[in-house]
Amino acid sequence: MPDGARRAPSGDQHDGNHDMKLIHISDTHLVAPGAQLLGLDPDARLREVIASVNLNHPDADLCIFSGDLTDSGDLDSYVALQAILRDLALPYRLMLGNHDHRSHFTRVFPEHVHSAEGFVQTLHRGNDADLLLLDSLNDAHPATGRLCDARLGWLERALQAPTERPLIVFVHHPPFDIGMPWFRPMLLENGADVLALLLAHDRVAHLAFGHVHLDTNGVHRGLSFSSTRGTAHKIAFSESANETFYTAASPGYDVLLATETGVIVHHETPRDWQSLIAREQATADGKGIFEIFGRPQAPSHAGGLL
Repeated sequence: MPDGARRAPSGDQHDGNHDMKLIHISDTHLVAPGAQLLGLDPDARLREVIASVNLNHPDADLCIFSGDLTDSGDLDSYVALQAILRDLALPYRLMLGNHDHRSHFTRVFPEHVHSAEGFVQTLHRGNDADLLLLDSLNDAHPATGRLCDARLGWLERALQAPTERPLIVFVHHPPFDIGMPWFRPMLLENGADVLALLLAHDRVAHLAFGHVHLDTNGVHRGLSFSSTRGTAHKIAFSESANETFYTAASPGYDVLLATETGVIVHHETPRDWQSLIAREQATADGKGIFEIFGRPQAPSHAGGLL
């Protein structure tokens, strides 16, 4: 590994023209400390992501964990998560997914529960945009997600607030098909109802979810969306309904940049920064100067490599 490969870029990295910067982490699937899941260590992989976020995105406004915080919902895994999160240099919000256990989560993270029913959903007011964090844990049928009548009513009231501020919505389960038949039985059961509410309000700028362990993004009925692969393991894209494939690819997270005109999503992995081969720095003549493994080198043609 070249010297400095883990180093964050220079201060110019934060010159982006955006109003709010969010980190989206999902599907941490923590297990008992020292245990493995599918031959991988979820604890170590989450710590790898947190170190990358701290190093490369210390200016982010908020970090959102969109559910499946643990793999089996056991109390010890939530306690382990609490310990790991002490290393995160950003404020954060936690959400629930189908692998989570509501009462165990509440015992460890009572500050993230915002209703008498124990629902973990909230409206967060950012600098120039609002965030809606939804609770899609279906206690009766945890493989799928569902927003009960109480949670749907809360969502409708939040959407009807008299404001034009852009709104970014986070939920664990996708409310619609993402082109992977394997997940069709495991979506948000009443996704059509949720989607109808979101589409009825122009200020909904973006929908972000987890659950599918895949980096994907697109537009559904005019609504932009994205998902992040999560930290525990990645699933390979496949159009099979009968089998799916888990990979040992790098853990990942998303960086969301909210601007006046929309939301930009970048899929990041901590290992991108561990495999750097060169750095190009801007020069007044537009040619750039390259540093390859610490050795300055001018490009052999004008305009750099891009």
